Amino acid sequence: MIEFHNVTKRYGKTAALDHLNFSISESGIYCLLGKNDTRKTTFMKLTAGYIKASEGMIAVGSSTVSTHHMPENVNFIESMATQFNMRIGDLLTMAAGLRDTFDGDFAREMAEKFGLDPHKKLKQLSLGMKAILNTILALANNAKIVLLDEPTLGFDVIMRK
Repeated sequence: MIEFHNVTKRYGKTAALDHLNFSISESGIYCLLGKNDTRKTTFMKLTAGYIKASEGMIAVGSSTVSTHHMPENVNFIESMATQFNMRIGDLLTMAAGLRDTFDGDFAREMAEKFGLDPHKKLKQLSLGMKAILNTILALANNAKIVLLDEPTLGFDVIMRK
């Protein structure tokens, strides 16, 4: 499903990833654990094709990943991703129009469950509510691979539960 073959990613002279060989062949829920600045986000951006590897090859399914060929079955949401500053209800409607696989009913149901006011604009939301919205958008896309970067950042104790 996901394969890294001898992948190196450099930022200038610094090797963020150095000759990484890695594979996940079975469906499941996986978690990357590591200290701050251990390049977890770099790994996810490479997997989604957001950035280019300096060396090596990345494959998702049977396709090679690059910034010119981003896999459609991968959805990556950064913890601090920003969306258009529009009303939440309009943002969900717009997202539904971008992909046939987007489950608008699920997105609206989750937004209501978590208390997202469809009339509020994105910039009016707290950090935790923005994180909830980004997670809802990611999950509603129904991609085969969902990469969430610190998805609970900003959640209060009640929302985490």
